[in-house]
Amino acid sequence: MLIAISIVGAVLGGEFVSSNRSLNATQNSKERDLALRVAESQLERIRGSRTVNPAALNGKTTGFCITNSTAIVDNVGSSPPTPVQTDSLSATPVGQYDPQCVVDAGGTQYAPGATSTAFYVYNEISAIDVNTYITHVRWLKVGGGDNQETTLIYRVY
Repeated sequence: MLIAISIVGAVLGGEFVSSNRSLNATQNSKERDLALRVAESQLERIRGSRTVNPAALNGKTTGFCITNSTAIVDNVGSSPPTPVQTDSLSATPVGQYDPQCVVDAGGTQYAPGATSTAFYVYNEISAIDVNTYITHVRWLKVGGGDNQETTLIYRVY
């Protein structure tokens, strides 16, 4: 009887670990999908801004985001996610996040819909080429652990 109970316990323990990992992988996938949507919306807004007012983004020396009202907001003000995120290339802090550059859990600002995760948006113009835009979307991983980031690059020809 003890052997049967220990075998059942081992099987159930393994199933719990497996389902927990599967649940975490699903949540991570959902978060990354939402982050990509936010980044793509920023690139569409950059593309639209360049079409409507080509000079609007010229000379930007700080990070920025473009809100739902298509206003270009310098990304300074509120705090970044804790611990401070760094630029993946230089490993230095890349600035703070304006509240208008946050897609928050309530779906305010320019969120594609209500989310359970706050996404922090930081756009920059490449120092090498002024026709290249880099969009960073960062978020605090649900369940703890390292913060996450997705980066998209848009080159205007």
